Amino acid sequence: MSVGRSILMAVGVALMTFGGWLVIANNNPLQVAPWVLGPVLLHDALLAPLILGVVWLGHGLLPRYAQAPALVALVVCGGLTAVAASVITRAGARPDNPSLLDRNYVVGYLGAIALTVGLAVIATLLNRRRTLSSRRVT
Repeated sequence: MSVGRSILMAVGVALMTFGGWLVIANNNPLQVAPWVLGPVLLHDALLAPLILGVVWLGHGLLPRYAQAPALVALVVCGGLTAVAASVITRAGARPDNPSLLDRNYVVGYLGAIALTVGLAVIATLLNRRRTLSSRRVT
């Protein structure tokens, strides 16, 4: 492992340790647990197997130039969904604190999904053009 990577890893571990200490010192860890563990469980139990199944099906259905952008879009959308699920469902909202979840998170989530899908479509079109032009040259 390079020196730079070792330094980055040490800084990352130190920051995670500091963040964990802040959570324990300033909050009841049981109140924070659903916000931290919920997305992980949602991803590992539901989204990852679903995405793997769709990728397996798409491998036979999609042309080769569309497979990588579709896979990346699925993984990014799965991660976005796991992270956004708790705020979209307004888990933890309290009537006595309206500033806790003060945005329209559904719009932001749908915007991020639309951007991801749009970039995947652009990448697919570029890959297709590259594939077609390489066939003509050879």
